[in-house]
Amino acid sequence: MCSGPDLDPCEVWKLTEIKKSRKAHRCNCCGTTIPKGSSYFRLFTVHEGEASSEKSCQACHVEAQEFAADHGTRGTPSYMVELYQECVLGAEDEDDAESWAKWSQVLEDITTRGETAKCGS
Repeated sequence: MCSGPDLDPCEVWKLTEIKKSRKAHRCNCCGTTIPKGSSYFRLFTVHEGEASSEKSCQACHVEAQEFAADHGTRGTPSYMVELYQECVLGAEDEDDAESWAKWSQVLEDITTRGETAKCGS
């Protein structure tokens, strides 16, 4: 298994599931549109005194939760792609084919969702 980066913990990490969005949003991980009336996840953090709020679609949230379970580390939606890339590079160096294949597929899925969102814009 790849080793993730050493990250400073956030002073505040609050994840909220919103059952129904009142307007369309954009996923901060893959860039896809989260349609009005659908479920999404909102993450509020405070890191080094800076407050931030990000949203993620259902698919990105599930992938991030799985990454956290596998690696013992988590990231904000906008940082997850970088974490996946570091994991894939680390797995490649360590000849961890299973991890490389799993997280490479997640990166491909995120790219596909993002490209689909751009085509639909």
